[in-house]
Parts: sequence; C-alpha cells; structure tokens
Amino acid sequence: MLKNQFAAGAAGDLVPHETWLELWVVNDADYDQAINIIESSFSDANDPQWICSHCHEQNDASFDFCWKCLNSQPNS
Repeated sequence: MLKNQFAAGAAGDLVPHETWLELWVVNDADYDQAINIIESSFSDANDPQWICSHCHEQNDASFDFCWKCLNSQPNS
C-alpha cells in the first residue's frame, strides 16, 4: 500500500518526513516483492555508477566525491 503519494504538494507546510512517499507491506508474504519494487525504483540504467579508487565504495554518477571517504571521482 502506498502512503503519502499526494503529499508532496504540502512540502513546506509539513515537516519533510511527513511528505515522503511510503510503501507499507500489509502481508508479510509480500515483503520480498516490496523490496524488489523499492530496489527497482532506485536503479536507473541511464545513470551509471562509479567505484571509489580509495575505499572501493559504489557511488551514484551524480556524486563528484565519494559519499563515504570524500575522495574525488576519477576524471572529474
């Protein structure tokens, strides 16, 4: 079940976490399917990721610096 799917319009009037989209799993048997939905919503084939040469952490392409160790992205 989705919750707060139309709450983004209230951003600024409500505290931010009250406007975040939520996925509620009603039946425990649906947990794995819910995890797949969440993971697929964050993956984008057009947005490649890069691996930090210092700590080997995976970073989104939008990051110029590693989120973990702050090492700069190669070729940036």
